[in-house]
Amino acid sequence: VTYNTLLDGCARYGMLDRGMALLRNMEGAGVTPSNFTLSVLVKLANRSKRPEMAFELCSELSSKYSIRLNMHVYNNLVHACTAHGNLPRALEVFEQMLGERVRPDMRTYTLLLRSCISSRAATEAAGLLRAAAGLGG
Repeated sequence: VTYNTLLDGCARYGMLDRGMALLRNMEGAGVTPSNFTLSVLVKLANRSKRPEMAFELCSELSSKYSIRLNMHVYNNLVHACTAHGNLPRALEVFEQMLGERVRPDMRTYTLLLRSCISSRAATEAAGLLRAAAGLGG
């Protein structure tokens, strides 16, 4: 919990180098990263204007520690894409999320729809609305 809290502080202030050093210390101490850790690391990479690093960290750590990405990690990956104007990559993340049977939430759809609107991507927005309507309750 302490490592994740410190990582979150690094993410809030865009302290990429300090956050990565902290991750190395965490692993060196034998502390296994969790989905919360991944979620914070994605936020750290995004706020440090390194969205590709977010994907690299998720790939590396999820493989190394057998972590199945959850909705929060996927949402932060979607946000990293949309924040940097990469709607196609955000939609790929959404498809991967669905393929892994991780259920999107309101934040997922909000991030994607806002990006569709700003990109004038009507066809993609319509597809997202159809997908969201199929969620029920």
